[in-house]
Amino acid sequence: MSSFAQVIKIRSPGDLALELIQREFPNYHPLVSLARLAHRAEVISDPALELDVHKTILPYVTPKLSSVEVKSDQGLDRRVVVSLFETHTLEDGRIVDTEVPLVTDVSEIVALD
Repeated sequence: MSSFAQVIKIRSPGDLALELIQREFPNYHPLVSLARLAHRAEVISDPALELDVHKTILPYVTPKLSSVEVKSDQGLDRRVVVSLFETHTLEDGRIVDTEVPLVTDVSEIVALD
């Protein structure tokens, strides 16, 4: 058995169609063409048309944002703790990071030693 693995690239119908078009027009790519169109003087002078061209390109270059509903349980008490980490050297020479909570109530402070 050979130690070389064979890699087979599976091309999508879109890849095949673009390959066919690029045989006739070697430097063609639809997104590049749309970007060129968006920067033509006659398109820039028509804001509605310019917006339409940019809207067409947008889904291919930027992920679509969507809203997400966040539900909260109003009956539960919640507490957020923010901590800092300080570097301390132990007696045996080891260096450790020690969590130092940030507190607003002095009664919550606990000595580290």
